Amino acid sequence: DSRFAVQQDGHGERSMEPFEVVLSRSELEAWGLAWNGNSHAAKRFQVAGVDPCSPAGRWNREQQAFGLRGICRGDELFEVNGSSGHREMCQEL
Repeated sequence: DSRFAVQQDGHGERSMEPFEVVLSRSELEAWGLAWNGNSHAAKRFQVAGVDPCSPAGRWNREQQAFGLRGICRGDELFEVNGSSGHREMCQEL
């Protein structure tokens, strides 16, 4: 399992409460998160989309089944398995 800390899109501000996402995948499976190219160039991980057939997409469906919010476009990933630096998060991903 991998743990992701995600901040809801607050239009550039971290005004919303972050939430934790725990995902599992097979060795060859992608997480299913697409990144905004402009934010990635700025060493940030802003979600551009979620593949519905991926671990992230399955997690979103589980959340929605309970009436909870999933990972959405514009959300920002700011920690992966306890690592918050851009280089470390890249290695974890």
